[in-house]
Amino acid sequence: MTNEEQHKALMDEWHEKYKDSYFDCTFTDDGSANWKLYDNSFPKILFLGKESPYHDYHPATPLLPLNNNFAKNIARWSLLIEKAFAQTELPEMPVDAKLRNNNDSVAIIEVKKICEEKVTSLDREINAFARSDREFLKRQIEILKPHVVLCCATIDSYDIINNWTYKSDEKIASIKDAGEAIWLTDDRLVIGFKHPSHRFGQEDVYHTLKSLLSQEPVKRAIQKMKDNSSGRIILIN
Repeated sequence: MTNEEQHKALMDEWHEKYKDSYFDCTFTDDGSANWKLYDNSFPKILFLGKESPYHDYHPATPLLPLNNNFAKNIARWSLLIEKAFAQTELPEMPVDAKLRNNNDSVAIIEVKKICEEKVTSLDREINAFARSDREFLKRQIEILKPHVVLCCATIDSYDIINNWTYKSDEKIASIKDAGEAIWLTDDRLVIGFKHPSHRFGQEDVYHTLKSLLSQEPVKRAIQKMKDNSSGRIILIN
């Protein structure tokens, strides 16, 4: 089976778990919106979100426009990560007009697959779903095989999914007096960061990620990952 076929089978099994509950809710279809593009990318970037805010928002829908802060910040942050892997100068924050048309080159998954259209996510509830669906989430991430996981205020959920192991891995970058950091685990960069829907100080947030990716241990880790990979870098303009 291809990765896309494995993922579809997993999502069908996962949906079955909730078919007799949450009747007024929607099961979120997430993962990759373009498997060919994603599977041939280096680095493969996965954004680990909390939950879908709307019944009609499914990250796996192709060609979704960048019509909100969430989508625009994913476009900005993924470009920054791609540039870091290309080992070129990291750009200043691009204006909206310079952003790509969509985020089909990355994968976006939600910890909580049940959409209740909540305005605000509660961390304890998101983490409860991480525990309940740990094996599903772990399998989903294994199918996607990301080189980079950016945890969108979900680093605790990522830790739960991985059986409380990430904190024992090597923290290779951090910002003093801030919660943002990068770990190197199993030849993967795990970035503990803010949620892309963050509305205030977007340029400061962008430069925080830029600062993390500019640190020498991160550069060395990226070079090692490139040396170990037969992949190729695809930058989507």
